[in-house]
Amino acid sequence: MGVHAAVTVRAREFALARTLAVAPSARVTLEPVVPFGAGFAPAVRIRADDPDLVTDLVAAEADVRAVEPIDRGDDEALLGVEWDDRPRPIPATVTDAGGQCTEAVAVDGSWHLGLRFPTHDHVAAWYGDCRDRGSPSPSSGFATTRPPTSATPAPSPTPSGRRSRRPSRRGSSRCRGR
Repeated sequence: MGVHAAVTVRAREFALARTLAVAPSARVTLEPVVPFGAGFAPAVRIRADDPDLVTDLVAAEADVRAVEPIDRGDDEALLGVEWDDRPRPIPATVTDAGGQCTEAVAVDGSWHLGLRFPTHDHVAAWYGDCRDRGSPSPSSGFATTRPPTSATPAPSPTPSGRRSRRPSRRGSSRCRGR
């Protein structure tokens, strides 16, 4: 089934910190791409008043080797990005705990990440690993939810014939970062 976690981290703890500091109103999205290699986020979508400026800022980032424009609109650009081989603490701890990043959007200087883990125990292992390694942990906390499945029980009939709702088995929790 899997557990989905919504996490917010500061830009400096994930990627493109300088770009987001200089152009805080830009919306940057790491495109969802099926990974075939060990590369980190090969496509980045930018929405901004001046996408050319933000493209130049991305190209100037210390951890970016090359940027190639793929598509361009009035207020957005899709870029092919080649990153350096420097390890990134958040992605490393997520993959080490058996998780995957399903979404990454930067807004107002913070990254909002969608993560998926096999179980709540994997989420706990990831969070503990962040602390143990001294890696950045979520700055504003995180929430986990189980997605709905076809295995969710249907409402059962009551003696009056009306349907009652069983309590959902889908758990959720709220944890705070350090």
